[in-house]
Amino acid sequence: MSNVFCELKHLGGCRGPLQRHHIISRGKLRNVAGGLAYCEKWREVLIADICEAHHIGGIADAKENRASLLKIRCSIFGVEYVNEVIEGLRSLCKVPPTEWRLEALTAL
Repeated sequence: MSNVFCELKHLGGCRGPLQRHHIISRGKLRNVAGGLAYCEKWREVLIADICEAHHIGGIADAKENRASLLKIRCSIFGVEYVNEVIEGLRSLCKVPPTEWRLEALTAL
């Protein structure tokens, strides 16, 4: 049975309840002071609702699926807004990771 609210439902194979998925890895965010709180504040851009199968199975962590989630957000909120949110997250880092730029996150 497909979960109609899973943001990766276009991939098929949805199972289980929705879970909150950080588009940028929680493990990497833990190394950034205030990173997890920032993601909560800007949840509409940085956290996706996906089914358990896509979350636990690591499917959402694939570069192409992370890019897909961000491209959807760009089409909803606009590229400039999404970029500002991501740059705000980068500004919390002592050395902002280049791989956290919108262009890098959406490139395939």
